[in-house]
Amino acid sequence: MKRTNGKEIAMTRLANDPTHAPAMRDPRLLVPVSAPAAELLTKVLDALDAAKREEAVRAFLHAAGSSALPRGMPLRQWLLQAIGREATTRLAEALAVQPCFYCEQGSRPCTACAGAGHVAGRGACGRCVGLGHMSCEFCNGSGWAPVDFVPPGLRLDVVVARVRLAMARVKELLAAGLPQAGSGDPQQVCAVCVKLLDALNRKVGVLENALVALNDRIPPESITPKTAAQVRHACAGTARRAEQRMREVLALMAEAWRRQAARASSPEARAAAGRTPALYERLSRESFDWTGLAHPFIPLFGRGASGPEHNAGRAVGR
Repeated sequence: MKRTNGKEIAMTRLANDPTHAPAMRDPRLLVPVSAPAAELLTKVLDALDAAKREEAVRAFLHAAGSSALPRGMPLRQWLLQAIGREATTRLAEALAVQPCFYCEQGSRPCTACAGAGHVAGRGACGRCVGLGHMSCEFCNGSGWAPVDFVPPGLRLDVVVARVRLAMARVKELLAAGLPQAGSGDPQQVCAVCVKLLDALNRKVGVLENALVALNDRIPPESITPKTAAQVRHACAGTARRAEQRMREVLALMAEAWRRQAARASSPEARAAAGRTPALYERLSRESFDWTGLAHPFIPLFGRGASGPEHNAGRAVGR
């Protein structure tokens, strides 16, 4: 009796669609697939090759919601067989950066200060800590659509792609250093610090989303304990470094506001400006609870993720 290997079995499943005849092969399709699947995958690959990510995502989601894709094997395995690892990774990266449906770039105006970042006569807003906005409750400030829109079989790849992007951005922000509070105009120093604080906070939101997805958005059969640990370590470790830099930024903002208060022209202005350094000084040392910087699911789902960090990219090499 002739023995068959796993690849031969997979190719047979791909080719033997009970409702459609196999199509002529696009050279980018690595195995025979049904005519409808070939047509849809060709649209996805054409869009990816043209760097049209949103078009690729639309075509893929249409394919995933139709009867064109086979149901006999996991989606990720099928994609790896049909279009290969490199194209599957590019598709996951395109899915990863799809914008949130409910906000613009991850934020909404702070209702406590009406988006001003400060409250008249009381200094910086204690809710948004001077940013003027709060994170979108739907995407957690990431600006990217929650992973629920991705077919379950590909969610892990999308989560890993987002973690890798967040890690790279945090690394850039940390390498850029900090402005010196003792030099330059205090308002300019604060403006730079606010942008840095906001950028770090958004990426911590991405990492928090990834930890939540690992907990209840990714099918257990599509992730191994080793892979989960790698992603969890990467998220928790990067978030810790980002939070430490956020506290350093808040300390600089406190110092800049002290100098700004000293320059105030009236007792009332000095009193108002003087309240802000205390807020930033406290946040530089204490909990972010009840502010727009809080990310409570990181300690909850990142618990036990101490120790050496892993490269999140390894998680897709399973």
